[in-house]
Amino acid sequence: MPNRLASLLSFVLVAGGSLAASAQKPPCTTGTIQTTSGPVCGSTSNATITGAGTVTAAAYLGIPYAVPPVGPLRWQHSTLFEGSAPLVATAYGSPCPQSTVAGGQCTASGKALGAGQSEDCLYLNVWVPNGTTASARLPVMAFIHGGAFYQGSGGASTTAGGAITGNLYDGTYLAASGNVIVVTFNYRLGALGFLSHGGNDNFGFADQILALEWVQTNIANFGGNPRNVTLFGESAGAKSVGLHTLSSPRSAGLFQAAIMESNALGLPYKDTSHAEALSGAFCSSGSSLCTTATPACDIVEAQEAFMAAQPLSFLSIANLFWAPTIDGVYVTGQPMTGAASLRVPLIVGTNRDEGPAFVYSARETSPKAKDNNPPNSVAYAAILDQLFGAANSRRIQSVEKYRCTTTCDCTNQLINVMTDFGFTCANRRLAIAATRRTKPQPLYLYHFNQVSNFNVWAYTPDPVPQCNALVCHTDELPYVFNSVWQFSCYIAFTPPEERLAQTVGKYWTSFADARNPGSAWPPFKPRNTYLLVSESSSAASDPLNASANCSTLWDGIGYETPEMTTNLFNPQAISKTNASPLGAGELAVRLEPRRAAAMQTVSRSGGGQAPSPVRAGRRERQARAPVPPLDANGTSECALSTSPPGNSTP
Repeated sequence: MPNRLASLLSFVLVAGGSLAASAQKPPCTTGTIQTTSGPVCGSTSNATITGAGTVTAAAYLGIPYAVPPVGPLRWQHSTLFEGSAPLVATAYGSPCPQSTVAGGQCTASGKALGAGQSEDCLYLNVWVPNGTTASARLPVMAFIHGGAFYQGSGGASTTAGGAITGNLYDGTYLAASGNVIVVTFNYRLGALGFLSHGGNDNFGFADQILALEWVQTNIANFGGNPRNVTLFGESAGAKSVGLHTLSSPRSAGLFQAAIMESNALGLPYKDTSHAEALSGAFCSSGSSLCTTATPACDIVEAQEAFMAAQPLSFLSIANLFWAPTIDGVYVTGQPMTGAASLRVPLIVGTNRDEGPAFVYSARETSPKAKDNNPPNSVAYAAILDQLFGAANSRRIQSVEKYRCTTTCDCTNQLINVMTDFGFTCANRRLAIAATRRTKPQPLYLYHFNQVSNFNVWAYTPDPVPQCNALVCHTDELPYVFNSVWQFSCYIAFTPPEERLAQTVGKYWTSFADARNPGSAWPPFKPRNTYLLVSESSSAASDPLNASANCSTLWDGIGYETPEMTTNLFNPQAISKTNASPLGAGELAVRLEPRRAAAMQTVSRSGGGQAPSPVRAGRRERQARAPVPPLDANGTSECALSTSPPGNSTP
């Protein structure tokens, strides 16, 4: 998820207020619930929904679930917080450190974390239907937020640069209308959550597991059933759900069903070798950057500068710098390889126009002389070469939908590749693999097609106007949570859209309750059936295979392949600083085939590796996860036109 894409999630999901500020919280209006974090009381949350009236839930906000990862506990795997002092859980906990303003600074002064942020940020929120008793044993829905693993929060927003305020993930409506308990939580982000450090990885991912363990231990006291937990998430949250479901033995038993909304399944995760290289490049981009004494704001600013220095590629388009690592401990493999052994019922789906928000955002933030320079045909071909290899790149460009011959602008073709390969066909392939065996787990596939009367992306600090009249990434979220009432000064559903939101919410909560979203939504098997979600939803058999070139192209190329991992996270393609070799109007796409042999020699001899904080304690894990040899890559520079881009091709 690119910079600007993640800013949407951060700016609607960033809240202030830690336990230290509990004296300033609103008073409790609920009874007290006993938890391992201490006895908690919350407040009543009312949501007024057009056509549905006012619904009510009890909200318990800002409950600490982990020991704060501060000081010497930075870059350590957290442990469960245990307390006995009463907790006033009426305000969201602090969001984890992240950039929330344009330019990558923590605040306008660049000297302090913004919007109430703190490294003491591991808090969760619980919404319970009004009147629920401890013996109710209601279904539980635990949501993982998106934000490219470096931005976002499970809580609410304060104003960011005059932008709108609210919580896109408010659980009031979903809990009250579906008679379920909704949980959201924060986890560590960016370098603080996913740097390879001291021989360890995946601190933020381990936080997610800890939050789910807290749910298992405590949710029964809220009236929830710990043996009926549905894990759901969007974007980076969906990627997390995919890992928990298919690639993480430590997550087994913590949930019993899953929903993945817009998981970019086509693109792979890095292994420990590539994580070390990337972390080493980041740590060497500043002085004493990766220490427990480094101010968090310096780390946040450095990671923004580090990402902004990267040339336009699928690494920057999908913004995978801080995604989890296949470490053999928390994550044991690529999700696609685990699809055939899917162990829980699953809903999976994508939106019609996933690519535009990614490509336009990455194009604007990648180094170049002029902001509106789009990739021309030479740059486009080089970007495809880097991820897919030259032979597959030629194969892709032989298909009309992805062929670009203009010297001006290949943005549309890049968008089409990102949508079809990264999302549409990869999710279809996962569904096929997961339902091949005899008696597979129930699986339901959707394609979200609703064009809203508003463009959510128009209200970000860096708007994406191209998403107007499209169905972009994240566009389903206001319907899932029916949360536009949080932003009533800016956006509102039309009556048909409100009816759709209520229908989508019922799909999600029915699945959480009975593992079946309802009779209107047939299972994927035996006919590769999708639900095409819109105001006039309908089921269709394999409706996207031909238009997205799934079986004729992308399935043959493959998804999350070892070659893609090597190409995508090639250390020689990563810039360490903002110093860019770009000339006027030029975009560097770093591919260096002539240096492949030298790179392999350096890798095998240990030269050019990450600094000691990254390498310490790694040898044992390297024995478990051998490093694949580096593929050949090469260099290409190309001049770009400043012609304005057109709309994406569906």
